[in-house]
Parts: sequence; structure tokens; C-alpha cells
Amino acid sequence: MKNILVIEDEEFVRETISDMLEIEGYIPILAKNGEAGLECLTQIKPDLILCDINMPVMDGYEVLERLKSTESLSNIPFIFLTAKASNDDMRRGMELGADDYIFKPFKARDLLNAISTRLEVYDRSKVMTETKLDELRLQLASSLPHEFRTPLNVILATSQFLHKKMDMMEKTEIKDMIYNIVNSGNRLSKLISNYLVYTNLLLNKEELDFKDKVFTNYTIDPEDMIENSFLRMASEFERMDDVEIDCVPAVIDVYPEYFLKIADELASNAFKFSKDGTKITVSTTIDGEFYVMIVKDRGIGFDLTKLDEIGGFKQFGRKQMEQQGMGLGLAIVKLVCQRFHLYIKIDSVPNEGTTFTLKFPIKKESV
Repeated sequence: MKNILVIEDEEFVRETISDMLEIEGYIPILAKNGEAGLECLTQIKPDLILCDINMPVMDGYEVLERLKSTESLSNIPFIFLTAKASNDDMRRGMELGADDYIFKPFKARDLLNAISTRLEVYDRSKVMTETKLDELRLQLASSLPHEFRTPLNVILATSQFLHKKMDMMEKTEIKDMIYNIVNSGNRLSKLISNYLVYTNLLLNKEELDFKDKVFTNYTIDPEDMIENSFLRMASEFERMDDVEIDCVPAVIDVYPEYFLKIADELASNAFKFSKDGTKITVSTTIDGEFYVMIVKDRGIGFDLTKLDEIGGFKQFGRKQMEQQGMGLGLAIVKLVCQRFHLYIKIDSVPNEGTTFTLKFPIKKESV
């Protein structure tokens, strides 16, 4: 049976709604004002909330604001009850996250239909979330142990060998082994970082898990970030002659952490899935209100019919290239673009290469 919290200051209306709900098989929880309603939420999490707007002590808007600011309660369906509401009032409520409005006086059937509809949507959402979680658990169980163990084994084995044999080794041998430890440590760190970012995106967390955060919501030097990402990756793969960069400056309306993550993952993807001696080009242009980024490689490409399958823990072309890693790079790029409504287009031909085209809004205000 579903619990429904009714926050209503008029006793007659409150009790009438309670009777309606009980007849339909719901369990009503009654509160006479917003403050009392929030107190109820500390004791029980209802399946839906009916809330009057104009109330003493605390009005319905403040109740909704408090609700949406609490992560564990923010997804509860919320229906406003009101005697009258202007367009501005309704817009305010919807912007705060209200799911519906019921106008007084209301018919029992209208109220019950609205409740039933919102509960169905909520239940479907919960099923989809649980399905995603089940898929994620399965992917984690099958992928994480192997992917984390590989660099960790290198770190442990190499450091143990150094501990026992360092006094008998040449300086150059020691430096090579330390390099292997550092390289494996960096790889393990990136695996963990990508895993955290991916899961936070998948579960719609408010903030991504980034090691370095900056306190601006726009990127003032995207061209420098792109250059740093691609040159660093070219150095790692010892392919400095293969990369061509032609980027223009701009100020774009994207958090720097998100933009840097996209640049890093596209650079990593381009070098991983193309061979030594083939060109990788990255360029940016300004097209009206957008900063357009194009990344092109001459690598293995992939079947465009499988674009919808891009997801975490799955790599395209793994059999051909035998790349290590969890396959989170493109999944992260895709999720960031979906979440922040960024344009992305992928053109790819197997064994000929892949081109990524992304558009970022240019910041309108001067900085």
C-alpha cells in the first residue's frame, strides 16, 4: 500500500482527502502545515506528497524547495493543491520541481487520477533505476577485478622486487622499474577516476568526482586544455609527430572539469585506436553561438549501427587492438553530452577512422 503525505492547513479539506485516499487503498499521512509536513518526512518517506500552497508557518513553495534540496527525498512525486494560481505561480512551482497542480474545489476522480498517474511514472522510474543498477553491478563484478588487478600486480611485483634486489641492481635498472611503478599507478588512478565519474553521471549525481575542481562555470581557455590533453597523450604513446592541433580561443559556457574530461577521453580514444604513423587532427572553430571541436583519427573505426551500444565497461575493437581498460572513455563523453545537452556527432568507417564533432555554447556575457 502506498503512503501519501497530505500537507493542508484546512482541516475539512485535509480530512476529506484522507477519506478519499483510504477508500482507494492508500495510507494517508496528515500534516496541518509545511513545518509539520517536513517533520513527518524525518520519520517516513512517502510515495507521493499532496501540498497546499498558501499556508501559515511555511508555504508550499518553501516545502518543495526544502524537499528538492534533500537528495534522499528529491524524487518523491509532488502535487500542489491550490484555490487559484497565476501563470507566474505555476511557472515558479514547475521550476522548483512540482509534478502537477490540482485546483480547488476538485473532483475526487480528478485528484485520484492525478495521484495514480504520478505514482505510475514514479514506479517506472524506480524500475529503470534499479535495472541500471543491476546492469552496473554485473558490469562491475565482471570488469573491475581484472582491470584493477592488472596495474596493481605490476606495482606490487615491481616494488617487492626492488625491495629485495635494489642493492644488487644498476641505477638504470632501478629507474626503469620505478617508471613502471609510476606508470601503473597513474593507470590505476585513471581507472578509479573514470569509474567514479561514470557512476556519478549514470546515477545523476549533482557533482562529478574530479580530482581538481575550479570555481567557475565556464571555460576560458579551451584551446589550451585541448592542446595539453593531446600533446600529453602523444608523449605517452611516443607519437609526437602524429598529432596536428589547430585550435582558436574562446570562452565557452561549460564547466572546465567537464570540458577537460571530454578532451582527455577523446585524445585517449584517438591514440588508443589508431596506429603509429597515422595522423590525428584536432581543430576548433567558432560557428555563430557555438565553439565547434572536431577530432579525427585514421584508426580502426567502428560500426555506426552500434552507436547506441556505447556504454561503460565495453570497448569497441578490443579484439583487434587488445587495449586494456574498462571502456569508459566514450561512455563518459556520451553521458556528459546527454546530461548537459551538448551536440555530438560521430562519423566512423571500420578500418578507415573516426571523426567526433562537438558543439559547445559560447558564453554570451563578457568575463
